[in-house]
Amino acid sequence: MAAPGTCSVCRHPRREEIDAALHHGEYSRVVGERFGLTNATIKGHRRSGHHLVGRTPQRWSASHIADTMLRRIEDLRDDADALQNLRLAVATLPPAERRILIEELRRRSGRVEVVALRGVA
Repeated sequence: MAAPGTCSVCRHPRREEIDAALHHGEYSRVVGERFGLTNATIKGHRRSGHHLVGRTPQRWSASHIADTMLRRIEDLRDDADALQNLRLAVATLPPAERRILIEELRRRSGRVEVVALRGVA
């Protein structure tokens, strides 16, 4: 985990606005689009807790916490849906092309993506 100030959101000139949006439970994808950042970057900032620096959790209402949790769950569902769509796309490839794809993924980034494709090839 990066320390506050080292992630790209922490260094962003509009960080306070980004943190406020996250604090109020906006979707990572929407916040990222608004501020020109990727969904993954916003999610990493959120997961690290950097958006909470200087905020007092004691003031959060149960409703706010529930809203935030539901949005996080929705973000995870979006990620799962995207992964499933990729798995389906890979499943439609002829076996030889699947093997080429998997070898290319291994070559480029180790086994990270390949684990998600296990059982497809």
